Amino acid sequence: MTSLILSTIFIIAYNQNSMSQIAARLCIFFYCLSPATGLAAGNVPRPQPRPSLTPAKSSTRFLLPNTGTSMVLQKEITALLQEYNAIHPNSQVQLIRRGDPFSSLRDLIAMYLAGDVPEIAVIECGETPAAEATGLLKPFPRLPRHSMPAAWSAFPHSQPQMALPFERTLPVLVADQEVLFRLKLEANRLPKTWNEFTAVAQKLSSLLKNENQERPAAEQYALALPLQGTRGLWLFEALAGKPLWKREPGGLKSERKLSEPISVLQRLLDTPGLARPEESWERAVQAFLDRKAPLLVTALDALPQITSQATFRWIAAPMPRISERDSPQWATLQGGTNLVITRNSPEVKSFLEFFYSPGVAARWVAAGGYFPLNSSQKSIILKNSNPPHYARIISAIQPDAHRTSDVEVVRARSAWIQGLQLLFGDASKRLASEDVFIQLDRLLGTQ
Repeated sequence: MTSLILSTIFIIAYNQNSMSQIAARLCIFFYCLSPATGLAAGNVPRPQPRPSLTPAKSSTRFLLPNTGTSMVLQKEITALLQEYNAIHPNSQVQLIRRGDPFSSLRDLIAMYLAGDVPEIAVIECGETPAAEATGLLKPFPRLPRHSMPAAWSAFPHSQPQMALPFERTLPVLVADQEVLFRLKLEANRLPKTWNEFTAVAQKLSSLLKNENQERPAAEQYALALPLQGTRGLWLFEALAGKPLWKREPGGLKSERKLSEPISVLQRLLDTPGLARPEESWERAVQAFLDRKAPLLVTALDALPQITSQATFRWIAAPMPRISERDSPQWATLQGGTNLVITRNSPEVKSFLEFFYSPGVAARWVAAGGYFPLNSSQKSIILKNSNPPHYARIISAIQPDAHRTSDVEVVRARSAWIQGLQLLFGDASKRLASEDVFIQLDRLLGTQ
């Protein structure tokens, strides 16, 4: 290669210059190639890349339960995330839809063990101590006062918060007004006591049976009462007025005082054609929408879905609690979910400030049909509700109790699921109430 270069130089120089000029150019050529000059091919400095003026994008992942949130709420949250990402192009929030109904705790732990834990997740409110015991959760950053939900401000500022309220819901009774009117029952007023409720349900069941003699027996029921799963447990506790378990020395124990509410529900379910206890939450709502059950016991947050999908007139009111009193006794035991974080970062704090700001929080609270987190959201929900079924419920009732939270709550709910048939299954296979409590304690590992 060098001989070729030299030959070329000699030819050019011979044609244009004298021999002295050739010698001078050769000296300059070899000097430039020498390592001492720093200009040899291997030592030619390359231009350094200029630092980018655009910061690298970061991603925060938001784990939301795959079911348990209505399509109305899912669309609203998706729209809110799109708005946030448009405002913060370098700090995006990615929505992940996984998890059990109303909780992402199992998936949160599984993703943590896989080394890919999301920064934000929604779990059932009673599961917060269990999640905290894993060491996964991080305390929330201090948010501006206008961003704080009312439930948070009740705690001392020195106490770190491991969860923020996401969903707060209450049991409600929903009725098909057109069916009630056709059967000449009160269509504009729902029962306010448990005795009124059972009387209406039994009369409705009898009238439907007489009206539809050729209807298959499996579809002849008046009431959809979902008791399956963790939400079924919450509904039972709300109707009974207290949690199924309590913390005692030695661990969780089932509450013996609930034997009477259990017996009352068993008598209701044993009435032919009145209710099907095996209904899941989603199937119960769908049975009401398909007009297979004119009465539905559900939660406040199911009303936006019913509003968007029902093709008939319906009415909703607070659900009465199991009680022999003639005065209204509402089922006011709160259910719901909490928002937790696994990393306290500026990106997470920025999103929380946006998500819990008054205007934004009021949007997803209203879309979900949730109990308002504070009074400012309540006024917005009452103003914008259409139809105003759950607005009237929100204005008429206040929750008076929370579910028991415990580090063993997940195991307790597994015991409920396993023992459900012993409580409310076929009458011939049920255990006596005291034997059921013994079996529940055995499933809890405390007996």
